[in-house]
Amino acid sequence: MLHDDWKPLVIRPIGLAIIALALLSAFASAEIDRFVSDDGQLVATSDRRLATEADRNDPGYGPDGWVQAEPRETARRGDFPLPATPDWVGTRVRAVGGMTWFDADHDGDLDLFVGTYFANSQPPIADYYNFIYLNDGGMLESEPSWIASAQRHTTDARWGFINGDAYPDLVVGNGGSSLQASEVYYGLDGLLATTPSWQSNDSDWTVGIALGDIDGDGDLDLATANQGNTLDPYRPTRLFRNNGSGFDATPFWASQQVGITNSADFADMNGDGRLDLAVAGWSSWETGVFLNLGTTLDTGFAWTTGHPERTDKGIGWAAANLDTLPDLAVGGNGFADRWHANLGGTLDPNPAWASTESYHGCQELQWIDIDNDGDDDLATIHFGNGHTRIYLNNDGVFATTPDWVYDSSSSGSAMAFGDVNGDGWLDLAIGVANGPVILFLNQGSPASAPETSATLPGQLDVRITPNPGRGARTVSLSSPIPFRIESLELIDASGRRISSLPVDIRGTDTRWSFPLPQNVRGVAFLRARGWDRDGRRLHGQARVIAY
Repeated sequence: MLHDDWKPLVIRPIGLAIIALALLSAFASAEIDRFVSDDGQLVATSDRRLATEADRNDPGYGPDGWVQAEPRETARRGDFPLPATPDWVGTRVRAVGGMTWFDADHDGDLDLFVGTYFANSQPPIADYYNFIYLNDGGMLESEPSWIASAQRHTTDARWGFINGDAYPDLVVGNGGSSLQASEVYYGLDGLLATTPSWQSNDSDWTVGIALGDIDGDGDLDLATANQGNTLDPYRPTRLFRNNGSGFDATPFWASQQVGITNSADFADMNGDGRLDLAVAGWSSWETGVFLNLGTTLDTGFAWTTGHPERTDKGIGWAAANLDTLPDLAVGGNGFADRWHANLGGTLDPNPAWASTESYHGCQELQWIDIDNDGDDDLATIHFGNGHTRIYLNNDGVFATTPDWVYDSSSSGSAMAFGDVNGDGWLDLAIGVANGPVILFLNQGSPASAPETSATLPGQLDVRITPNPGRGARTVSLSSPIPFRIESLELIDASGRRISSLPVDIRGTDTRWSFPLPQNVRGVAFLRARGWDRDGRRLHGQARVIAY
């Protein structure tokens, strides 16, 4: 039966024998921490003591790590740009279900929305009000300036332009055992209202959401990945259409599969110019892709992993192998995180890459360019052992062990990437199942970017004028030697692709200019990739501020 503590896959980083000994010992702490995931599927416990060498060798502990009083030392390979310890620690101890960076106060920098969820945790959590930390000169404030008026069980969050005005809107996926409606907070001239402007008319425990233009009418529609509660545990994946001024309250599409899905992401898998939808399925339910039929999606899967017995959470598209076709990453629980290569319009059922870490409890994954080398790196966050892991993309090749690991003292539950201080490098916020949000500032700098050579990617200068600005603007690309551009993409503040721009830049010019689309608003990045005349890869990126 499914309820807030239902756990078909239970992660217990300490063994029952150790718990029993602790309870019998007069000198042992009687306090046991308990963490619950935002979908209620996973539970982890900790006895609030540092693990000893004997504990590390005890099979009763979760493999690859344990929840403990303090994080272990961060692992870094080479010159990874994130530091070993956080640069900022929030003041509010909460269960964090979803986060997103966006410009909440319209001052040109990124603020952090934090969505919280109800969890029967130990120690108890104070409340479940969502909140926003504003950006104050390149660093987050110590106390949130915006707090929602009502408590919510929030599992995911995205920002986008939903109702057609000039202000970014906040979309939150909600659920919990009471099946709370998902919501939208419309942007205003100032901070958001603390009450939502829109609520979904459904009875779902939404676990993941995605925004994309399904019907080609120029506005963002909403996909929700869902489950139910104890009385009625299964739900379809759903779509809510944007009518030009906001989402319809009632979904217009539902999948044939009625089960448990938890993550969603849009991309054009088959190259027909329309967005397709990938969803991750929990134990016994398929992870797969729904094809776009023009103004709606097919209700049945066009592709699946072929392994419904796997327990997946976390999904995301990116051109991982640099061939411009979107490949699909899937997060595993008890199974490896992996990505599947796009074979000319469909996906290989066999993964092109898989992590060899001994423990996987993926809650979220994201593709981001953490080292600013022009390709997408893979980030995952894990329940149970609290790992946040980042795997660098080295010209389409990934190591099977992460290049950077942070080991939280609580179970990992959410992460968000955004350029907090405006230096052009993505920073990382981490949320956990019972603890404060923490922030890592990227230590990369233009001075450390690789120079053009026979073996390293070259730099392509990308400039936008005027910037900041509104309306028609010009993008200029330049390089010391002639170049060819193969892709040009708009990337949102979290590192997610907004759209690909049609380009065909070939020839001997060293500079090229074109108008920026006028529907770009908020803070985004323009990323260009290509080759120089000697066959060396070029890349460049510029920050876009549009009002």
